[in-house]
Amino acid sequence: MPNEPRQPDTRFGPVSPDMPREKLWIPRHAPTFFPGPVGKDQHPDRWAFPAWLKNDSVRWLKTLAELYEHPAAFPASISPEAGLLLFSLVRNIRPRTVVEVGSFMGVSTIWMGAALNETGDDPKSSGDAQARPGVIHAIDRFDDLPQNEWRKTAVTDRRSLIESNLTEAGVRDRVELHQGVSWDVLPTLHEALRSAGGVHLALLDGDHSAEGLRKDLIALEPVLVTGGYVIVHDTIPERCGGHVGGRHLLDHINDFSAGLYESVELYLAPLNYGLGVFRRMG
Repeated sequence: MPNEPRQPDTRFGPVSPDMPREKLWIPRHAPTFFPGPVGKDQHPDRWAFPAWLKNDSVRWLKTLAELYEHPAAFPASISPEAGLLLFSLVRNIRPRTVVEVGSFMGVSTIWMGAALNETGDDPKSSGDAQARPGVIHAIDRFDDLPQNEWRKTAVTDRRSLIESNLTEAGVRDRVELHQGVSWDVLPTLHEALRSAGGVHLALLDGDHSAEGLRKDLIALEPVLVTGGYVIVHDTIPERCGGHVGGRHLLDHINDFSAGLYESVELYLAPLNYGLGVFRRMG
């Protein structure tokens, strides 16, 4: 009967008497643990690539270790720890088609490309460049980036820089580069992406404003398959320079999206800029 209390599930052993019978909603600011230093004077100025990952015999690891030493890599490139998480997600999801918005210097692109190499799908198996299995469509404006408070050196000719990094890492065959504003470029790729079976995973890490991420999602949704994943970096505005787009998506995605999404927010270390993972359920 609808009004009868729900009985606990004891199939896997007795239920603790302290186990709450209903899930409690916890306000976002209730958890007080935010990994990493809080004060500006305690803030690092580079990412530390884990020693156990340094292996010059593996091309993509060697390239990543060198990239993380680049003075412009911090903090705009994802941390090695976030990269490992991204690698694991791609390795386990095994997406046929990936969209990346915002490549910066190619760090996240390499993490994903290396994971796709692990799946064993041959990106040269189809003559149609848009329909090949295990391919990343990376969208970026590739504009020059000036030096600023955190970026200790300017970054110029980014397209050539990314192409060189991808080649050195051995993942160039996995990546199609598209230049322009992401929400303008994506609609021009819809027909090709549909013919490839749709988008199975997207990393939205370009425009971090609420409006920008809304536009990216709206432009992506017509080709995002049911069951497909969307990953968003920088979800804690207090920790990532006031970028509010990721938080807006976590809090409001089902208010404006065409599809229906479930989501999980992940804390990152050593600095918690936050990561949101969404899965389209319908």
